Amino acid sequence: MRFHRPQLLTVAVLGGGILCVLSFYNYLLFHTLVEIFSVVVAWGIFVLAWNTRAHMTQDSLFFIGAAYLFVGFFDLVHTLAYKGMGVFPSTTADQPTQLWICARYLEALALAIAPSYAYRKVRADIVFAFLGAISVLGVASIFYWDIFPDCFVEGRGLTSFKIFSEYLIIALMIVAMMRLRTIRHLYPARVFHLIIWVLAVSIGAEFCFTLYADVYGLFNMAGHLLKLVSFIILYEAVLQTGFREPLGLLFREIKQGAEKLLQEKERLAQKNLELARLSELKDQFLAMAAHDLHHPIGVTRMYGEFLLEEAAPALSPEHRDFLRVIVDSSRSMQAILNDFLDIAKIEAGRLELHKTPTDLESLIRGVVALHQWQASRKNIRIDLAVHGYSWRVEVDPTKMEQVMNNLLSNAVKFSPEGSRVQVSLTHEGRRIVVGVSDQGPGISKDNLDRLFQPFERIGSPQGRREKGSGLGLAIVKKIVEAHGGKVWIESEQGWGSTFYVAVPVNSTSS
Repeated sequence: MRFHRPQLLTVAVLGGGILCVLSFYNYLLFHTLVEIFSVVVAWGIFVLAWNTRAHMTQDSLFFIGAAYLFVGFFDLVHTLAYKGMGVFPSTTADQPTQLWICARYLEALALAIAPSYAYRKVRADIVFAFLGAISVLGVASIFYWDIFPDCFVEGRGLTSFKIFSEYLIIALMIVAMMRLRTIRHLYPARVFHLIIWVLAVSIGAEFCFTLYADVYGLFNMAGHLLKLVSFIILYEAVLQTGFREPLGLLFREIKQGAEKLLQEKERLAQKNLELARLSELKDQFLAMAAHDLHHPIGVTRMYGEFLLEEAAPALSPEHRDFLRVIVDSSRSMQAILNDFLDIAKIEAGRLELHKTPTDLESLIRGVVALHQWQASRKNIRIDLAVHGYSWRVEVDPTKMEQVMNNLLSNAVKFSPEGSRVQVSLTHEGRRIVVGVSDQGPGISKDNLDRLFQPFERIGSPQGRREKGSGLGLAIVKKIVEAHGGKVWIESEQGWGSTFYVAVPVNSTSS
């Protein structure tokens, strides 16, 4: 059954009324019943806190539950030692009052200390050892050593120590209330308000215990009833925390974290939109810049080549060298601009393939012939080896030519003078594999994964960075994969590299 505040108030009023009637009939019976009930509730608080500790996101209520195990112990001994019970024949009205003060001190200290465990875990063994030691010392100081200060004197009533202790206990309850407010965000609103009511009712009970002069008097009776009510409310708070709203406490931080993650996700989504827009603008700029620069650079190269061919005899050797620099630089710039245009199209998803049945061997021989002049300047020999049949494949001949041009150009560029570049064409099942091997410096294993990334220019072992856009191999990879093929590299530093291009065979042999 779930207690709401009206139900809780009704139960308290009805129970209190019945106990009040009993008090007029037999006060000792009233006291025994109300205290035994309080002990049962106190130990019930401990049992609940112990068995639901796994559901608590912080240990403040568990610490309170552990303390109420020992509070119940003091209240039980207080009940048995009460005047007229006859359990301890030699006791006076002072001993049960002393036990009462011990219980209330322990209760108030537990409520004041509990907020400290909102952000750190309770070591159960240490807590139980500490509380157990206090309980043993308290009982021994009353019954064995007889050193506990007097709290009640027959004929005079409460002592100054007893009254001062009650006010000190009230002060500790107020401190507990103030500390609790600083961590109210850790509790569901209902649980927080229940604990506030526990403290408020306990303060009311302690005020009553500062006023009575007779252990069977009205204020004593009211104080006991209010204490019982505070125990019941605390039981409800622990029950609410441990069973009824465990997810509210257990996942409060997770919920807050999820909200933050959602906000971060929305922020990242907005950033991604901005980045996508910037990427689109970047691609547009590259395409526009490359297109607009292509024409004037092409004109510069054309006129430079014309002057080298037609006006060379009239030029001095120095002027001819200047023209060669202009032509070579224009040629390099055109290649870079072409790479920019290609990568912009690829990144924008606009790579178009115009596949036709192509004799791959003839295509490769043409590319090799084109690079022979460049290779001869470094005294490099280019060998072509064909293994198996010559197959016609469905490829875009222009794009495949671009792939082979890039690989052969790199092989010649990185090979030392007087070395050899090997081009192989091999039939392997349903694919044709083209290999381009050089005798260059090779590539370290750490750099192999970066090789096909855009704008990556892997330096030589001597630390020299080669010229180029860093886009060539990235474009090669995209073109080959668009054909349904695969490109990879085998390399050993100091022993050269071999680039492989595999394309599927889609038709019969020629």
